[in-house]
Amino acid sequence: MAATPSLETTQAQANQSNSQEDVIVSLSPSLQIRRWRKSDRDSATPALNNDNVWRNMLDGIPRPYTLADADNWYEHVQSELVPSGPYDDSTRTSSGPAIPCHYAIVVDGKACGGVGLIFGKACYRRTATLGYWLAEEHWGKGYMTRLVKAFIAWTWETWGILGRINSFHFRRNVGSGKVMEKVGFEYEGLRKKSALKLGVWEDEGMYGMLRPGFQG
Repeated sequence: MAATPSLETTQAQANQSNSQEDVIVSLSPSLQIRRWRKSDRDSATPALNNDNVWRNMLDGIPRPYTLADADNWYEHVQSELVPSGPYDDSTRTSSGPAIPCHYAIVVDGKACGGVGLIFGKACYRRTATLGYWLAEEHWGKGYMTRLVKAFIAWTWETWGILGRINSFHFRRNVGSGKVMEKVGFEYEGLRKKSALKLGVWEDEGMYGMLRPGFQG
């Protein structure tokens, strides 16, 4: 006679199943992209308080970055949802479940980076802008190129609404530009002195990518 699973065993199995469902990209057991969890505040907060990380990000990220800021970010991610699935241009909607636009990059079990999309509106409703960041301790290992490439592939499969993805970087952040080019973005030009960061006017490199086979 088979043993009846204990409550603890059943709960552990449920937690494992939920954890697996959270993962959208798995390049290896130690390198994944998954949904943000509230507990990620403990590893993401120190990473975002690194000045070398923050200076390459938009000023929407507070400085210093506190545990309360991390909690606010988690709540924001849960509320900013976009319908997935095939897109119907006649209704300007998709019929699939609404899902988050922003995800955690996880290295060795710890959330130490992020990748996500800001969707356009009105006449830009079929485009989105890609952003990403990674803790400095993991720079130079080739992680971001692999992760962004896989995330874009997942994006095309998930959101039929998208015909184009945009991205940009401060020109001095050469590494980010290399990532964009390696994953298939096309360089579309330089926007001079378009952002003010830490009292310095920054040039921005502008990039774009069309959905494979997209006719428009």
